[in-house]
Amino acid sequence: MALARIYVEESRAEFVRFLRSSPEMAGIFPNYASVVAFAAAIGFRYRKRISVQKGSRKDPDPVPQEQFGEKLRLMDLIAVLDSQDANLLAQDEINRNQRALIFQEYCNGGLEILEERLQGSGDKFNQLILLLQLERQETVLDENALDFLQA
Repeated sequence: MALARIYVEESRAEFVRFLRSSPEMAGIFPNYASVVAFAAAIGFRYRKRISVQKGSRKDPDPVPQEQFGEKLRLMDLIAVLDSQDANLLAQDEINRNQRALIFQEYCNGGLEILEERLQGSGDKFNQLILLLQLERQETVLDENALDFLQA
């Protein structure tokens, strides 16, 4: 059975396209899965979850979990830390969907935070680079969590 897809709010689609590199434009991230994973980490850092009311259906398409590769560990980590329930890691359909939902909501919360922080900035690209540098300095996860992500 296919894994759940991660939707971004339709109202954030243009911002997500801005963040993603394409043949026509140089963005920050190589693909939508990377944009979504980063946004989810930002949303989790600031504990901002937003339910998707109307998900984007095209550009960006809902991102299949298969495209996340190793970033699926981040999805699992965020879900377990949020729920405080390690049983959520069970590989049944209900738990996989719950992990995806938690991740999706943090992603949309993170996109809102990023968009707000870049609002009014003339050079969003450089402003985002500065924001990334700041976030890197203010580590969210303790070393054990980081070891889990790198394993």
